[in-house]
Amino acid sequence: AGQQILDDECTMCHGADLVVDWADGMSITDVTQGLLTLSQIDNSMEDFSGSAEQLNALVALLTGTVAPDDEAAIDGGTMLSDDCTMCHDLELVYDWAAELSEAQVMDGLLNLSSLNSSMDDFSGTEAELKAVSTFIMTEVKGGTQ
Repeated sequence: AGQQILDDECTMCHGADLVVDWADGMSITDVTQGLLTLSQIDNSMEDFSGSAEQLNALVALLTGTVAPDDEAAIDGGTMLSDDCTMCHDLELVYDWAAELSEAQVMDGLLNLSSLNSSMDDFSGTEAELKAVSTFIMTEVKGGTQ
């Protein structure tokens, strides 16, 4: 959602990189305030006037965080299936996770290359990592442990 807003509202006048660079290292509060007062940065820009949901999505994109409403929308099962099943079935993942805690599963996902050098380490956001690990734990043990 945030990327679509950035593409629709910002890139018609300047590249997305300019916005990303501007927000780099800023707090969520500062990015939010900056978007709401864009005309003070450059009088040729309009202040952000979208909905609160759109603002949260754009701020989440620019700060590398996940807006609370977006977190539930992350489908760990789809991510797992899309990223893993091109090489092996999910049963292999479930067997691997069967005796692990969720924290150990998360650590394992971040270090997949140490399990098998042909696998890439998980490179998604913290929220995506949590969604995938929660999905795995639910499949293996019926919930987080």
